[in-house]
Amino acid sequence: MEKKEPKHPNRETALSYRANAGESEEMAEQLKTMIREMPQIEPPARLLTSVMETVKTKKRPFWFRAYRWARSPRTITFTPLLPVTVMALSAILVFSVFFLHESKNRNITLAESRKSIPVEFALDMPDARSVYVVGSFNHWVPQPCLLHKDNDSTRWLLTLQLQPGRYEYAFIVDGKRVPNPETGFNQDDGFGNKNSVLALGKEDDI
Repeated sequence: MEKKEPKHPNRETALSYRANAGESEEMAEQLKTMIREMPQIEPPARLLTSVMETVKTKKRPFWFRAYRWARSPRTITFTPLLPVTVMALSAILVFSVFFLHESKNRNITLAESRKSIPVEFALDMPDARSVYVVGSFNHWVPQPCLLHKDNDSTRWLLTLQLQPGRYEYAFIVDGKRVPNPETGFNQDDGFGNKNSVLALGKEDDI
């Protein structure tokens, strides 16, 4: 009698697995070949825009957003100093407006009550080449206050509009400082010079 070899189930399973694996590899190779042979097609120009418009989140209507805002919980923090700060700032603002208004009215009243007075400065020096007048009314700056002399006159003249008050002044004759020789009221300036004194207006203004 011939002896039959016993069947080995594990061996048959392994052979079957190898056969299936071989078929799978063959199918994979075929798939790769098909993919490589497929023509390359450019996507449409509006593909990205269409996709973004499709996935874009739609904006909720205003009433819905207001409803969600009203329903969402919130934390309210009360600061005791806030009302005090607001009241203080309001008081400062009201005071500033009132002060500016009163100051403006006061300046108008002062300007109306202290009208300027025309004052003529005169110096009899026919041989002088230039004569200026300097004083506390022009901060001792000679440039804007140059006296003029008429062709047929020996006197240097200049008229200025001054407010009522007390002033000290002097003449600059050819670069040399001299007091007004026609007035007898002079005062030492503390630096060895003599200044003439001019008083304008009422006694309260001087």
